[in-house]
Amino acid sequence: AMMDYTKVLYVDTDLFFPERSPDHLFDQHEGSPKPAARIAWHKRGWINAGFMLARPNLTLYWDMLSRFHEFESNSGGDQGFQNVYFNKYQFGFEGFNEDNYTRLVNWIDVRKNKMTPYTRPDLPDEWGYYHQFGMKPWMCPRDVYCEKSELDARRYVWPQMLDLWWEHFDQMTQEWPWLLEDEYKDYCIKDHATVDYQIPRAQFWKQKQKMQDKEKQKQQKEKATK
Repeated sequence: AMMDYTKVLYVDTDLFFPERSPDHLFDQHEGSPKPAARIAWHKRGWINAGFMLARPNLTLYWDMLSRFHEFESNSGGDQGFQNVYFNKYQFGFEGFNEDNYTRLVNWIDVRKNKMTPYTRPDLPDEWGYYHQFGMKPWMCPRDVYCEKSELDARRYVWPQMLDLWWEHFDQMTQEWPWLLEDEYKDYCIKDHATVDYQIPRAQFWKQKQKMQDKEKQKQQKEKATK
């Protein structure tokens, strides 16, 4: 129940903070008894539990355990259980104040957006944190962009962000080299992936450069004919 702490910030392993720590969230949500998180489904008041501030409470802990088998999680994991439990048996959630703390995600709606991995934009200059959807970076070899299908690649593969993730991974392993020991490295470094969409990083960036050069030449020709 983590009763040694007054507050605990839970962060999924596929979420990272490139420059700014989320410590300020402890102060923003002072005094509220509700767990605080990003409200992802406003009509139901449901949260994404991958980034959540909780206040350890032993009575609440035992009550949650007692109700664990009363209903099924709609997500198959802790997120679905917590959404039902806190909205049905408690007082719901408090939404994170995300002003000046921009959240980036890699997901795009492929029904409305024709973007591909090759046309993904560069990263913005400033943003707060990033949450990865689809296959996680460590599920693919680091020199390959991969997804379960070409359609999922359009939905999820953001090459610039994946490259940044691996830069942070390298920084982390410099601080904690034990992560690369045999006992742990299989969790975060893969030799291969058995999925339909795979393209080596070097090949991807070579092809992207060709596409950019072609587009630049097209623009120059259009400008010259005006």
